[in-house]
Amino acid sequence: MKQLKALSADEEARYRALAHERALHDEATLLKDAEERGKNLVEQLGEERGKRLGEQRGREDSARNLVRLGLLENAQIARATGLDEARVQALRERVQAE
Repeated sequence: MKQLKALSADEEARYRALAHERALHDEATLLKDAEERGKNLVEQLGEERGKRLGEQRGREDSARNLVRLGLLENAQIARATGLDEARVQALRERVQAE
């Protein structure tokens, strides 16, 4: 208790203690803000990745349907769907194996 009273009476010690407390508070605030920004970034990246995967699956579904019709060549299906010819060929092989 004597030591606490002595520190409380020392203006410089009080200032250092207050500065230390503020620094700890600022650090905690910065860490919380960084965590929140990181969380938001991960969510945004996940949404973008999901959108890209959905678009890719849609193109592949369209290509499979066109292959099943049997009216178009790989190059034509590739142009229609935006897939490359190698991917269309792979899809064609899968469809034919079904």
